[in-house]
Amino acid sequence: MYFAVLVSRFAEAFAQPRQSARRILAAKPSLGDALTMAIAGMTISVMLSLLTALFATVSEDIPALEAEPVEQQPIVVLLFFVALFAVARFFMVSWLALVIGRRAGGTATLHDCYAVVGWCLLAVSPVTLIFELAAPAAQKSGDLFAFMVLIGGAIYVLYMFASFIAEAHGFKNTGQVMAAMIGVAFAAAFIMTLLMQMAGVRIET
Repeated sequence: MYFAVLVSRFAEAFAQPRQSARRILAAKPSLGDALTMAIAGMTISVMLSLLTALFATVSEDIPALEAEPVEQQPIVVLLFFVALFAVARFFMVSWLALVIGRRAGGTATLHDCYAVVGWCLLAVSPVTLIFELAAPAAQKSGDLFAFMVLIGGAIYVLYMFASFIAEAHGFKNTGQVMAAMIGVAFAAAFIMTLLMQMAGVRIET
């Protein structure tokens, strides 16, 4: 019964992200609950990536899944770093969602941002499997369909996240929130590139 409810909540997050956001906001999860969702989402993503890579190393019948062997690491150490990164990402994204949204006239509180960010990070975690399956085909064989799946998936995940943030802040136009998120991402990438150049770090291609 619980599993069926969970599946329906995941399906709702993809099919009706704003309604899903309203549901999680009404539930008023605690900071601990939101953080647990974020860590669980990161753990699911990492486990799916590792399982896909592990399957690729033993598969001889699916060339598109060929990958480098997974480096062996103690599972406890791996989970520790996964949790650490998940916590850092959770707080950083929540803070950015609050500050940028408020400056644009939004009304969300920090707790609202914690709730929607935590749930969104958990809800989109299964998409990792699709990306892991499509990426090798797009990179190695130039499969157009796989490339379109990657682009379409990335755009829809962005749309989901924008919908959650828009609902939390009370914005009506999800497209404007998406545009703002893309702008912030480009600005962050530009700043990071400048900082790396100033530090003498070169990106090898």
